[in-house]
Amino acid sequence: MLYFLENSTNLNDVGAYFQVKSMSDGYDYNASNSIFAVDRLSNDEIPVFEPNLNSFVLKPKAKLTDVISTGYASYKGFLLNDKVKLLLQRFTIDKGIYYPATVIYKKQNLFYSFLYIASYLIEKEIITFSKSSFFEKKISEILKKMSFDSFDGMLTYGKKKNPVHVIEHEYLFLKKEVLEIDMFRIGYVDIKIIISERLKGEFEAQKITGVKFTKVENIFIE
Repeated sequence: MLYFLENSTNLNDVGAYFQVKSMSDGYDYNASNSIFAVDRLSNDEIPVFEPNLNSFVLKPKAKLTDVISTGYASYKGFLLNDKVKLLLQRFTIDKGIYYPATVIYKKQNLFYSFLYIASYLIEKEIITFSKSSFFEKKISEILKKMSFDSFDGMLTYGKKKNPVHVIEHEYLFLKKEVLEIDMFRIGYVDIKIIISERLKGEFEAQKITGVKFTKVENIFIE
C-alpha cells in the first residue's frame, strides 16, 4: 500500500495553514540561494547552491509541529525537526537532501531541516507503460486518453502538445522494485510525495505532528 504524504491542513493540529508567515526581517528573496530560487528548480533538479533557509517565521496562530507547512517550495520537500529527521534516516528516500534551516516561533530560534526531494522515478525503468493509462488535460477538462510506450515517447509528445495542456495519469503500474523505496515522487505526471506503508506506520507510531496521509488509489505495484 502506498500513501501521499502532505502537510496537515487541520487547524486543530496546526493552528494556521500555511504555518509560516514569511521569512525573517531582512531576508533577500531575490538572492541566488533564496527559498524562491529553490522553488524555481525543476522537481528533478538538485540545487548547485546551499539554500539560505534562515529563518521561517511562524504566524501568531500557528502551532509548532514536527513538520511545518511553509507555503514556500511546498512541492519540493518538507520543513521538519530532528525527531523526524532521525526517523527518516532509517528509511530509503529517493534523492533526498537535508539542508539546515531555522524557525522563529514566539521569539525562539529553533533548529529545523528542510528535506529537499529530487526524486523523479518516471525517468527510471520502474513504470510499466504498457499497462498504464494517461490523459491530456486543459485545466480540469480531460481532452483525451492516451498511452505511451516509454517516458521518451511521452516527452516527445509533450514537446508538441499545446503548452497550456498537461499530461496526467489515469492509473499507473509500478514494478516491484519500488517496494524498496520508502519516499519518492513519480514526476512529470504526478508531483506529489509518496511513502510506503511501513514509513506511514512509523510516523503514526512516533505521533509525528503536522502531516496527513491519503491512500493512493490509482497507482498499483505489480
